[in-house]
Amino acid sequence: MKKIFIGVDVSKKKLDASVILAQNQEGIPAPEYVGQFENSRGGCTQMVKAVGRKYKGIDPAEWLFCVETTGSYSRLICDTMSEKGLVIWRENALQIKWSKGVVRQKDDRTDSGIIAEYAMRHEDRCVPYVPDSKPVKELKELYAYREKLVADRRTYKNRLKDMKGTMPSGDAKDEIRDGLEKLVAVTDRLIKKAEQSMLEIIDGDPALHDSYARVTSIVGVGMVTAVGMIIHTNNFREDTDSRKFCCYCGLAPFREQSGTSVDKKAAVRHLSNLQMKATLSQAALVAIKHNPDMLRYFLRLVNSGKHRNIALNNVKCKLVHIAFSLVRNGQYYELFHEEKRKKALEQQRIQQRMAEAASLAES
Repeated sequence: MKKIFIGVDVSKKKLDASVILAQNQEGIPAPEYVGQFENSRGGCTQMVKAVGRKYKGIDPAEWLFCVETTGSYSRLICDTMSEKGLVIWRENALQIKWSKGVVRQKDDRTDSGIIAEYAMRHEDRCVPYVPDSKPVKELKELYAYREKLVADRRTYKNRLKDMKGTMPSGDAKDEIRDGLEKLVAVTDRLIKKAEQSMLEIIDGDPALHDSYARVTSIVGVGMVTAVGMIIHTNNFREDTDSRKFCCYCGLAPFREQSGTSVDKKAAVRHLSNLQMKATLSQAALVAIKHNPDMLRYFLRLVNSGKHRNIALNNVKCKLVHIAFSLVRNGQYYELFHEEKRKKALEQQRIQQRMAEAASLAES
């Protein structure tokens, strides 16, 4: 068990830190506020020094930092602490919020104490932060940039579509239409450039190139889906499996049941990465259209009585399981692989029987 637990509330510009000192006594000691620091490398260093001065004699190896997942805001402190060899735990913000009970006061100082207390109570759940490699970090930035460009292009196209029936003809309409068409053309070029940059990063890293090639060998899985899976799993690292990823993307169904009054059938939830879920939905639709294996699987589920949306969700899950299996086993996707596998097993059984028969004949 760690000796001190440092909870850090992260905002865009500031870091508020509180510390709980573990003691062999009943109850949890009250958190002690350390101070407020800048959300920068220099601020992180000052925070470490402040904790060291306040708790002299305690080895930094016995420290545990804990922060909430706040996207890019918490990435700097996580990377900095990892570089310093300190253990930092990045926990889901909603998990901490639901665990703190009734809280009447809300400010950054109070939140840092709540985070420190959460880290102490749930130390056994700690998953130390593992920094992404430089290529994966660059892929994340480009992927987010591309998604923003796609959203902007959709806005421009929707405006062009709405103008046809809502805006009267005239010079103003022509000027706006020309401007929007130019914006769409520029955005298209920027999207293609971002995609090309992502491919260059993947080609320059052997591990990323290998994973990307195996995932995109699945008929129906393209560049956007493959890159999304790579960046959200840190290139399929060992502590992530396909079942966890399906849950993360909101593909795993969960049931709600309580007593005799609440009994909801299993369904997917909105507590997920909706952007990745939408990307997998597009991949599943393409796979059903162009991949005979996925089409046969989809039709089998529908013909057995499954709703089409449930069958489509199963196709998404199957694509994820196949992608993880290909990367883990170092293989490429092969159409009609189930039939070929069954035939190979049957041929193996036949050869085994023939060998046994020959052995009996010789004896």
